Amino acid sequence: SETQVLRESVERVAETLAPVQLPPAAEGVRAERGRVITVTSAKGGAGKSVVATNLAVALAKRGEGPVVLVDADLQFGDVAVLMRLSPAHTIVDAVSNIQRLDAQFLQSLLIRHDSSGLLILPAPVEPSFAERVSGADMVKIVEVLQTFCSHVVVDTPAQFNDVVLGLIEHSDDVQMVAAMDIPSIKNVKLGLQ
Repeated sequence: SETQVLRESVERVAETLAPVQLPPAAEGVRAERGRVITVTSAKGGAGKSVVATNLAVALAKRGEGPVVLVDADLQFGDVAVLMRLSPAHTIVDAVSNIQRLDAQFLQSLLIRHDSSGLLILPAPVEPSFAERVSGADMVKIVEVLQTFCSHVVVDTPAQFNDVVLGLIEHSDDVQMVAAMDIPSIKNVKLGLQ
């Protein structure tokens, strides 16, 4: 079935990712920053959120350290819906406290997906809240997440705005998702350029 093929594809990608070596750290504080993987697409409907979510779940199940999925599709994020979660906090709560943002506070905003152990920072519930989040804010949030997570997977909208460009520049890996239709291929070419 298509579901099984997609699952196998995501598992193959997860197996090829270089594992982050976790050196001993004093009192549970990570000595090395987590790896940032941004999943993006140049056209909507290519399956970007599904790939990001399944990649994050696969990494979380490997158990090499906490994994967080950040829904940076600030207007129309679907991660909480895909994971069947009703979050109490979103990225907006982090941005509202950006001056005092630290690992402990950010951990209090994350929601846990029980069956996989994946941590999630959901997108705002109202599209208008997206205007409150800058590219610098998102990079700061990811930097704090890197202090206590082995991997930070970021789902993005299908557009190249300041937030997405800032996240791509800060990433260790960028996964470009595309459909096989001509408009998608054209947009991927433009996006890669």
